[in-house]
Amino acid sequence: MIALLRLALRPFLDARVSRARLEHQTARAASTAVGYARALAAAGRGQEAFRLLKRARQEFPGDAAVRTAYDSTRRRVARSKAKEALRVLARTASVDDHVRAADLLKAAGRPRRAMALLARASRIEPDHWGVELSLGALFLERFNATGAPEDLSRALDHLRRSRELSPDGYKTLLLLGVACAKGRLYDEAASCVESLLGLYPDDARAGTLRAHLDRCAAGPPPGQEAPPLAPSGAETEDGQPEPFRLPAPARRLFESVGQDPGVLAAFAVGPDGILGSRTAPDASPFDLSSPEPAVLQIVEACDLDGDRIGIGAVHSCHAEGDGWQVAAALSGECSLVAFFAGEPSDPAVKAIEATLEAAS
Repeated sequence: MIALLRLALRPFLDARVSRARLEHQTARAASTAVGYARALAAAGRGQEAFRLLKRARQEFPGDAAVRTAYDSTRRRVARSKAKEALRVLARTASVDDHVRAADLLKAAGRPRRAMALLARASRIEPDHWGVELSLGALFLERFNATGAPEDLSRALDHLRRSRELSPDGYKTLLLLGVACAKGRLYDEAASCVESLLGLYPDDARAGTLRAHLDRCAAGPPPGQEAPPLAPSGAETEDGQPEPFRLPAPARRLFESVGQDPGVLAAFAVGPDGILGSRTAPDASPFDLSSPEPAVLQIVEACDLDGDRIGIGAVHSCHAEGDGWQVAAALSGECSLVAFFAGEPSDPAVKAIEATLEAAS
C-alpha cells in the first residue's frame, strides 16, 4: 500500500527532493541538511538520507536536530534491513545471519527481539565470537541506559569470551576496552587499546580511548569527577563501530610534533570530540595538561565566527602572541589545531594547508 502511494505521489516527492537539495546547496546549514534528508526519506531513499546525515554530523558537530534526525534515520534504515534479514532467517539457520539480524534489531530499537535471536544462535553454536560480541554490545548499551552493575558485568563476560574466541576482532577489542574503562578496570582497558593500536596504528577511536585512560591515570583535578568516556568515530547503519584512520595531513602534523623546532602540540578533532593528539615533552609557554576544553573551544569559536560577522563559512583561524601561535584548520571529518613556539615549521604548515584544501 505504501509503495503504491509513493508511486502515485512520485512527481510531488521528486519535486520536494529537488527543492530541498537546492536549498541545502545554497544555504549549507544544519536545518537544510535535515530538511533534505527528510525529503529523501519520504521519497523512499532512506540510504541516501542516512549518508547525508552522516556527513551532516561531521559538518555540524553538536547540532541537536542533526543528531536526532541521524538517530531516527539510522533506526528506520535498520528496521528496513532487519525485515530483510528476518526473511533470510526464514530460509536458513546460519549463525552469522542470526547475528546480522540481531545487530540490526538492536539498532532499530528492539533489543528484546535481538536478545531472543542471539539466544537461539548460541544454541546453534555455543561458542561463536560474533554471538558473544553482539550479546556484550547489547548488555553494554543497557548498562549505558540503566547504570546497573549487573548489566556491565554481563557485558564484560560476553566481550571477554568474544576476545578469547577472536583475539584480533576490532569491534570486540574496542567495546571490551570501553566496557573496562566504564568499570574502571584500566589495566585491562589499556591491554585492549595496545592490541587495537598494534592492528590499527592510526585508529582514532583507539587513540581517544587511550587519551581517556591517560587522563584517568593522572587523576581528575581536585573537586572534579573523572572525565566522561565518549569515543568518537564512524558507525554503520546497524550501530556497530568502524575503524577510523586519521587523514594523511593529521598524521604528518603529528609526526612533526617534537621533531621539528617550534611544533609543540597537535590535536585532531572530530564531530564528537578529540580523535587524537600529540604533545612535545616541553610545550612551554602553553599549559596542555588538560587541553580538551580549550581545543574544542578553539574549533567551536573558529566555526561560528564566520557566520557571526556575516562572511559565511570559515575554514581556518589563527592567533598569535609574543613568541607563540595557535592555528586551526576546520574540516567536518577531522579538524586540526596546532600550537607553535615562534613561526610554524614547514611540515606543520603544509599539513594545515592540506587540511584547509580538503575542507574547502
